[in-house]
Amino acid sequence: MSVSVSARRELAEGSLHALSVPWAPRAPTAAAGKDRHRRQKKKNNMKKNKNFEVGRYLVSPMTQPRDGGGFDALVSIRSGRGMASVDRVMRFTPQFLSPQAALSYARAEGLAWARCH
Repeated sequence: MSVSVSARRELAEGSLHALSVPWAPRAPTAAAGKDRHRRQKKKNNMKKNKNFEVGRYLVSPMTQPRDGGGFDALVSIRSGRGMASVDRVMRFTPQFLSPQAALSYARAEGLAWARCH
């Protein structure tokens, strides 16, 4: 894709926005800093996860806040590798008052499921 000489001139003069030209470098924005912070925070949270292996399964208990208050218990159970991997995610119906209680329930249910299968 070629860019006309007039578009290059407008870009140099500042009258053409850099994002409208595909070859122009993007200037760092404030949003880029926020995204970097979110990625770092997510990375730190991943280190604190409570995954554990049961036979060929990797069990990952999780919690999620409900809109009306309280917490849901979820568990992800993974097996296999690469293209042959399978991930089952189960959300349980009981509502919990604390995330610790929901996490404990999800851990127990995931462990029971993995032991039975």
